[in-house]
Amino acid sequence: MTSAVAPLGIRLSPLDVLLFRDGRPFGPTSRVVSKLPLPQTISGALRSELLGSQDFSFNDLQARLRANRSRQLDEPLVESLRNCGAPEWVLQTAVRGPWLALEDAAGGVTPLLAAPANLVRLDLGPAARGIWQAATPLQDPPRWLRPEPDLLPMWLPPGGPAAPGGRNPEYPGGFLTLDGVCKFLLGRLPVDDDWFDDSELYGFDPRIGIEIDADALTSERGKMYGVQFLALRPKIVRPRRPFHGCRIGLYAELLPASADARKSLEQALSGVPAIAVGGEGRYATLSLAASRVLWPESNQQLSRSAWMLATPATLTDADGKSTWRPNLPPGRLQAAALRAGTGVSGWNVTAGGPRATRFAVPAGAMYYVEGHESPFPAAGIEAADEGWGFALQGTW
Repeated sequence: MTSAVAPLGIRLSPLDVLLFRDGRPFGPTSRVVSKLPLPQTISGALRSELLGSQDFSFNDLQARLRANRSRQLDEPLVESLRNCGAPEWVLQTAVRGPWLALEDAAGGVTPLLAAPANLVRLDLGPAARGIWQAATPLQDPPRWLRPEPDLLPMWLPPGGPAAPGGRNPEYPGGFLTLDGVCKFLLGRLPVDDDWFDDSELYGFDPRIGIEIDADALTSERGKMYGVQFLALRPKIVRPRRPFHGCRIGLYAELLPASADARKSLEQALSGVPAIAVGGEGRYATLSLAASRVLWPESNQQLSRSAWMLATPATLTDADGKSTWRPNLPPGRLQAAALRAGTGVSGWNVTAGGPRATRFAVPAGAMYYVEGHESPFPAAGIEAADEGWGFALQGTW
């Protein structure tokens, strides 16, 4: 969904550790490490809060869904919501995000995006600044270098820097500020002040649990599990560097369909102290962002363009299977760089059961295409209104 109305920025500050699981089964002897929240998690929490603020009856919705299943009626969820009295301005509001974000003393928000997949950094030690490089599509490569018959390989420029001991530049992981991403998309390289390692933003709180018998209220022998909860650090610690002291939280945007819808969103959320997010009854405080995040605009004059996924994308092929390739005409996709996919599941409210596990292309994936149009049109992205498949344009 696109709209000329300004997005409404939402800041979320978790009150406790968080647990966001992937699509793998969970049971005795499992060991789960929390992921960062996926788009469907935050969009579901925000939409539930918006519906609740309008006295929407979730009991009526459950009754309608049960009746639909008993009659084998395949009614889209949005139609079920509409028939149960959900306001149209809620149904037409899309969500974008979420991202880790930094908040300064004045309330300004800086989103942090996953580092592009073709970006590498040479670590020269804790007292030195790293050296950055970017792999780019290699024009006219020999046939043996092509990872796919119809794609150009990604290639680091020759003669790059070397570190003592023969270390090579490596993908740094972590996150770039939006300014750092914009530099990269315009063909420049970020610097260390633009980049945050995972450990600067969050850690993990390990816990051990046991399975409890629901009837006897006693533990069952040998049925233990391990969980590592996500714990955001309270603030950035970088003395004498940018962003020192900034608070760490989550950021998302609501995309209203009209100016009146935006006013309704502000009224519905302005008095909300917290929403349920993070699993097991955990909450995060909610506040409206004091300033607007300015995302880079697309250039309609480019003959070819690079696109970076700012949020994960769930793509499917003609057979409905997960894929990393967008559905483009032959020859349009020239090159791509991406990391391992993320398992995605969740609950299918309409069907009353778990969603089939599929694999999302992770944020930070880079796609190089002919033409200026995005390779991720909303119609080709599963649940784009939940925040999947938001991409930023660059040059190459």
